[in-house]
Amino acid sequence: MPWNVDTLRKDGFNKRMVNTKPKKVDEDSEEARHWDDSQEYLSDNVHLVCEETANYLVIGCINLEVEEKCALMEQVVPQTIIMQFILELAKSLKVDPWACFRQFFTKIKTADRQYMEGFDDELEAFKEHVQVCAKLHIEKAMKEYEEEEREKRLGPGGLDPIEVYQSLPSPRNSRSASM
Repeated sequence: MPWNVDTLRKDGFNKRMVNTKPKKVDEDSEEARHWDDSQEYLSDNVHLVCEETANYLVIGCINLEVEEKCALMEQVVPQTIIMQFILELAKSLKVDPWACFRQFFTKIKTADRQYMEGFDDELEAFKEHVQVCAKLHIEKAMKEYEEEEREKRLGPGGLDPIEVYQSLPSPRNSRSASM
């Protein structure tokens, strides 16, 4: 096979371990399942544990909110915060994010109430931030659209027919002025 970028690279992690223990059934099992799903996905896609993915998720959340796909945005927001927490953990440990994401999941699964409250607070603050950004994005798009429409309407001399029409006196006022 000729050597090129695709044939030279090797997977950093190619060993997979399967947990054969039965899962505990309790009230937190659904939440634990979410953590397990996220961890498993990142284990299979280690290359996604990076700053670029975090930025992509933030932009994706804003776009989903702009498109009024709120339920989907609600699903993506926790993944965004997870990625940001992993990046912060990597900075504090001074290691690459892909080297410590498993530590994050170990920590979050056994986290005390204060840590989980911090995570939830960050989650809610980010949702509000996404909604504000989406609203600003929509307002900006509307202003651009209105300006484009105005440009299309401009007549000779750069006059906007709608503005000219609105500046004319109303017919009632002109009759009463002539009487």
